[in-house]
Amino acid sequence: MAVTSVNGGTGNVSEIELASHRVLNDGTIALAMCNPDGTSINSVLNSTITSTSANAFTVGPNGATNPTFNVDGSVTSQATGVNIAGAAAGNGVVVSALSSGSNENLTIRPKGTGLVVISSGTGNAGMQVGSTSSLATAVLTVKSSNAQAFAVGLNGATNPAFNVDDSTASSATGLNVKSAAAAGGVAVSVISSGTNENLTVDAKGSGTVVVGGASTGLVSLGRGSVSATLTSSTIASLGTTQNSTPTAAQLLGGVVTQTGATGAGTVTLPTGTQLSTAVPGVAVGDTFETVFANLGGAQTLTITGATGSTVLGTAAIGSGKNASLIFVNTGSNTWNVYVRVSA
Repeated sequence: MAVTSVNGGTGNVSEIELASHRVLNDGTIALAMCNPDGTSINSVLNSTITSTSANAFTVGPNGATNPTFNVDGSVTSQATGVNIAGAAAGNGVVVSALSSGSNENLTIRPKGTGLVVISSGTGNAGMQVGSTSSLATAVLTVKSSNAQAFAVGLNGATNPAFNVDDSTASSATGLNVKSAAAAGGVAVSVISSGTNENLTVDAKGSGTVVVGGASTGLVSLGRGSVSATLTSSTIASLGTTQNSTPTAAQLLGGVVTQTGATGAGTVTLPTGTQLSTAVPGVAVGDTFETVFANLGGAQTLTITGATGSTVLGTAAIGSGKNASLIFVNTGSNTWNVYVRVSA
């Protein structure tokens, strides 16, 4: 490349050939030049470009048309920029904001609906926000109204391991996770612009919400000030009949009712296998309670077990009486049923 006017600080150099260049640590550009006759000229030049063009410095195979790199200096009263600081191997590269002010944002913006991708290679690179050597007040904020505003997973937004949905219009609620020192626990609480806000935890479909499934400590519910623990029950009516066979699903609903007829009746419980099948991930010690109500009919109803379900306690429930049935899994497809009849 012919250079017709290069100012190196000591005079002008004309009609030379640019053979190669390299960037030194102090920010200067080292140019390896040669005379038209091929003899070399060694020179180190400071490179400063003064321009108000939208294409002040452009690099690309087609020049300013869709360049690989472009510096836009067209903003009126421009006083911000980007500084790239290299370092020794293993110490990384620092990209920082330049400004005449004390504090300045650094924005990375894709084109159109494109994404900002960090580390798309095959390595195991991670991302850290904040200082690498000391405590920092770094803040990571994502502003979005998307159903997948922040998704983390092996396949990105497809069935992610974690997802934040911020698509609700006028969204003003959220979740806060607060850490503590060792043995201080982790606090999960609701964020809201209101004074009181519910917290809902749901499984998908007919899945089960498990609390304390792997821990060995106690599970405490309702330890707040005068806090009642509410549970949901389904009332299953077996109708007016002498004998009945309530299903495992009906028993798991929490309340089963029956009115006796014609004579003393028998209530035959499901088998141990049927009970275990109805409890996802059943394990020894799993327990649930059902209230069985004999609504009337002047007949006694007697709770009877089946294969794998053993009834313990007073099994006869008089007319107009209720009984508490506590089911406890004791092994593979085996359950004890403890019956306690009301006075």
